[in-house]
Amino acid sequence: MQSWRGALGAATGTVAFMAAAWLWGVPMLSSVVARSIPHSIEVRIGEVSMKQLGALFLEPSRLPQTQQTRIRQDFERLVQASYPQGDAPQWRLAFHNSEALGPTRLPCRAGRLW
Repeated sequence: MQSWRGALGAATGTVAFMAAAWLWGVPMLSSVVARSIPHSIEVRIGEVSMKQLGALFLEPSRLPQTQQTRIRQDFERLVQASYPQGDAPQWRLAFHNSEALGPTRLPCRAGRLW
């Protein structure tokens, strides 16, 4: 690499390739991989993930059962409206409490969120 122009061109080409791979290659590859995972494995991944989250971070919800039921019914209507042919994926809405996960409150100054 005795030519600084050659080194600069190679570095620029490498950065351009990496950016293109990140912007277009990674999403395309992840889409292919996601579609190739069998449904049974996807379900198992979800079950194991929720079990681990439950053991580490989740506690029972403090939301009253009546409010949980109302939210589930509203969500069910939303799903049905989104899939009018009845081909909605299976779902389960669960309520938990967690100090480590979920939305956080930001410090408030003069009535504005920061």
